[in-house]
Amino acid sequence: MKKPLPLLRFPAVATLAAGALLCAGCFGTDLPPASGSEGTDRDPARTEELSAFTTAFVTASDRHENGKGNNLTSLLELALAGSPVTPTLVLLDGDYVGGGGGGNPEFSVFDLYDEVDAAIPGTPEVLATYGSHDINCTEGYDAFFTGPVRLDGFYAYGISFAQMTYATDAEMAEALAKAKKQDAPPPKPPEGGGGGGGQPPKDRGYDGLDQDDPNGISAESGSASFLNWVSTLGDSDPIVVASHVPLHANRGDNPGALTWFDALQTAAASHDVIFLWAHNHTMEEHLHEGEESVDRDYYLLAPGDSLTLQGPKDVGTVREKIGFTYLNAGYVKLGFVTVISFTDYNRSGTYDRMRIQRFGLDPDQPETTFGDTGRPNPYNAWLRFSAGPHRVYPKRND
Repeated sequence: MKKPLPLLRFPAVATLAAGALLCAGCFGTDLPPASGSEGTDRDPARTEELSAFTTAFVTASDRHENGKGNNLTSLLELALAGSPVTPTLVLLDGDYVGGGGGGNPEFSVFDLYDEVDAAIPGTPEVLATYGSHDINCTEGYDAFFTGPVRLDGFYAYGISFAQMTYATDAEMAEALAKAKKQDAPPPKPPEGGGGGGGQPPKDRGYDGLDQDDPNGISAESGSASFLNWVSTLGDSDPIVVASHVPLHANRGDNPGALTWFDALQTAAASHDVIFLWAHNHTMEEHLHEGEESVDRDYYLLAPGDSLTLQGPKDVGTVREKIGFTYLNAGYVKLGFVTVISFTDYNRSGTYDRMRIQRFGLDPDQPETTFGDTGRPNPYNAWLRFSAGPHRVYPKRND
């Protein structure tokens, strides 16, 4: 595995603006609008100047080696060409093999490194979360990204598949016990989930590689580890949280989402949080003419937007206002990828502006405009905890 990058550019900053004002959905009333491509970004000299104060990373998900979906190298080349600076990180969000009727084949994480190396010179850091088809990785669970990693002026935090799929440790323990009583897992997950690292049928249990994750085995213990880590931070640097499985309700295979939502809201009271999700690409691949996808409404949401969250069976779904950025990582199988960059626009010593860019193999496909959210591409936003006035959205009311 490649070692995490050290903090290269900006020192940690512990002090937030005193007496921060509360304003509905704003990123700082003393600053100009930050959506679209307006202002000084149009000046090539200014853009070059800002690059010295910018870091960027690439994110994508669902490579699915089998079938027709493995566009990773081509998409990374697109991302490199369009990124404001050479990315220092490639964050991959699960499901690297399988698809096309191929089940969960054996693979090596070094295959992913080779594809990154071929597309982006300089061999950036590679972090890979554990997805629903990744049980047969030859390097085992140590190959995957879980918990916190300190990067270039921001943090990345990996959530395992089981930490979103199981709401409580007791449910996970029951699933593990059931799996031990079964024979070998089925060769291919059924539609909408399955054994061997996917959401298992209740009578099969669970046998995924992440069952011994030191950061937690369900949303209950996983979110507790996350909050404990956040409480130790002495700065307000951005936190990028990567989870293969989303928070929003659609497939019903993420009952831990509501627990994670509460934890993310708490973290968003002191940090700009960007949550990356994946997994649901089949909900769009199988659409027929005239149908709509719930997922496309959630490709890019900003603090202050609302999200319909999946809870456990006894709760169902809950709609809440979010205090963090919610973003689809970019489906490799469907031909698109995302670049996120942070810039110290005001020379404050911390990043105060974020840009999100979407690139696709087909530039006319609607995915490159963040689905049905109406967000522009590129999407620019001031980071709330570097720009002054901000609104802290409260935790969900139980």
